[in-house]
Amino acid sequence: MGGHLTFWRANRFSSRNPVGLIHFIIYVAILVSFFAHPIYVAKASECLPLGSVNDPANRFQRLIDGGYLIILRHAKKGTPVDRLCKEPDKGITKLGMGDANLAGELLNRRGVPIANIYSSEYCRTIQTAESIRDGYSDASAGPARSIPIKEMPSLNISSNKKWLEKAFRSLKSEMSKDADRALGRSNTVAVTHSSNLNRCLPAGIKVGFLEAVFLDLDCTFRCPFRMDSPLVRLDTQASWSELLGPK
Repeated sequence: MGGHLTFWRANRFSSRNPVGLIHFIIYVAILVSFFAHPIYVAKASECLPLGSVNDPANRFQRLIDGGYLIILRHAKKGTPVDRLCKEPDKGITKLGMGDANLAGELLNRRGVPIANIYSSEYCRTIQTAESIRDGYSDASAGPARSIPIKEMPSLNISSNKKWLEKAFRSLKSEMSKDADRALGRSNTVAVTHSSNLNRCLPAGIKVGFLEAVFLDLDCTFRCPFRMDSPLVRLDTQASWSELLGPK
């Protein structure tokens, strides 16, 4: 056979042809390295956080249509309020509880449908979830539907760089059991910790209390996010306006 097709002939890698042998060794090493540590290539199914969608009207309609995970840091922590927290796990302050309550109210007033709320197993995230739920329910016209809250270990403080991927999988598994969520007619709130979210944000950006990102649950996300727009602080109308435009 012709010259370049004889690459695989044994004498190409014999001791009489050390250059060919070296090339073969390098080739095998590259293959082994690739399968041991696959090179990450962005997939078409991956999306940007909602804040990076250019058109505010489009962003707002997406939230109304549902299908987003609103993942946020808990409210301001400090002396526990209304729930006994075991030390050293701190609860949220009275101010933090009011802020979280307002965040739930603003979610409702903005017309953002919420089906489920999840939190880590820490007292401060549970209190935040309860306060958001209470604010959302109090702002409802007519009889308020009780939004379930579930504690998820996958939302706990983690040093794992892939914590978000694991959290996504566990949350999707839980949400698949809910009819509204499964049909994409609603959104889900997840309360976690700053150390987790900071790992996902671009360099120099730190998440504040009750600041959130909005992630399409039909997409795949990895940390850090490719994120062009600021975080949204859920309890301030001005911050909501940055994401969705005035309303």
